[in-house]
Amino acid sequence: QQKGGKEGASGMNTPDELKALHEKCDAFADQIDEITNRRNASRRVAELVYKISKAQGYSEHDALLYYLVGLIYDIGFLNIDPVILRSEHITEEQFNVIKTHTSIGTNMVFFIDEKNRGLFKDGVSKHHENLDGSGYPAGLKGDEIPYIARVLRVAETYIALVSSRDYKSIKDRDSALRELYEQKSQYDQDIVKTLDDIV
Repeated sequence: QQKGGKEGASGMNTPDELKALHEKCDAFADQIDEITNRRNASRRVAELVYKISKAQGYSEHDALLYYLVGLIYDIGFLNIDPVILRSEHITEEQFNVIKTHTSIGTNMVFFIDEKNRGLFKDGVSKHHENLDGSGYPAGLKGDEIPYIARVLRVAETYIALVSSRDYKSIKDRDSALRELYEQKSQYDQDIVKTLDDIV
């Protein structure tokens, strides 16, 4: 994936193709937010992914594609028991079920055209990988984690921190960013810095 107005990971899509893809992803985003009980979270993550990507020098076309991945990166949740997703306290066993959303999701992006499917699979399957290899499902490290997964990791965590379902643990912008800066082993600091500049 190159930056700065160059072509990204895949061939170019026509505006019509992007529009059709946007409509499909939008519909899934609504379903994902409903099942996870997170109001508008998918769009908020997607918007951050778009803004960060533009600020990082990606072309409008690529930033839009990354936005679409942001809408559906949690699509695997649609195949997980909603009772588990909405539980206040989850057991280790339930957490292991929740973690499968990354692998389940890769089989659910069949509606994405072939030239972009790899990008969407990367976003869906790798957005819980950490730079130090402590993430899941594959324990990828550093540059093994593609840009789309690293930017999703940062954007998703930031949105989760500032809009926690437990009002006591809601963080303001500065403390959310501080947490991302402190966890250098997990989050791409270049992306965190860009986030800091735009929120």
